[in-house]
Amino acid sequence: MPSASRLTTSAIVDRRSDPFDPARGWFVASTLEVSRPGLGSDLSFLRSFLQSFQFVPLGGKVLLASAARVGLARTYRDEDLIPNERFFGGGATSVRGYRQDDLGPRGIFGDASGGRALFIGNGELRFPVHRWLKGVGFVDVGNVYETVGDFSLLNLQVGTGLGLRLHTPVGLLRLDIAVPVNRRSFDPTWTTYFGLGHAF
Repeated sequence: MPSASRLTTSAIVDRRSDPFDPARGWFVASTLEVSRPGLGSDLSFLRSFLQSFQFVPLGGKVLLASAARVGLARTYRDEDLIPNERFFGGGATSVRGYRQDDLGPRGIFGDASGGRALFIGNGELRFPVHRWLKGVGFVDVGNVYETVGDFSLLNLQVGTGLGLRLHTPVGLLRLDIAVPVNRRSFDPTWTTYFGLGHAF
């Protein structure tokens, strides 16, 4: 397996009221990675990832939460980008309604092979139900693309559903039930997700 030595730079701005259960604010983070033979690497690529979260209170403890994530990568000598450097999407914390990391191009065995570009967009309406229990309605969109040139906001998989959030002494417990809106032939008709903390 070829090794990838890299130079990485990142920036984060966090203006959320609470990093685990924000009631307002925003968060932006970006990462840029360069891997070149001059850095002692067997690989040569440029990879970037940007994410932005926004939390807007609507009154009555109702919150509109949104997120956008974009990933882009390219190689310098037209090599194939190895799997662990590609982007993957789909699942509990990206586009719900689809299996984990199952969006985008397919390999020769029919499984998701990842890509050089990624877009994920999320919207959640979070509202109180009773005491420590909250409800969530959500819509997720996104896809993974073979190349940066294939990137298109007109070619997106869409998932939607409902969820519950329970505050406990060990943290926020998450239950989501989602369906793929534009279901592909091999997608499940619906999927249940359990987790700790918010989806984003």
